[in-house]
Amino acid sequence: RFTGKNEDFFFRSIKDLHADTKIGIRQIVRDIKQLEELNLIQTWQMHWIDKETKKKSEKHITAFRITKLR
Repeated sequence: RFTGKNEDFFFRSIKDLHADTKIGIRQIVRDIKQLEELNLIQTWQMHWIDKETKKKSEKHITAFRITKLR
């Protein structure tokens, strides 16, 4: 699920991916690095900004953009 109507990325924390997939955290990190090396995805760390208070979230999340579809 993408983050919005005009957005081309989605987000998930590594811990959330672990809980969703039951794959080990180390394996998830290795797999993400491999997908990046193959230029299949781009990732970056981000915060959410509260629309009302304009404050950044304390927790980082990882954003993912799929660069190539096969």
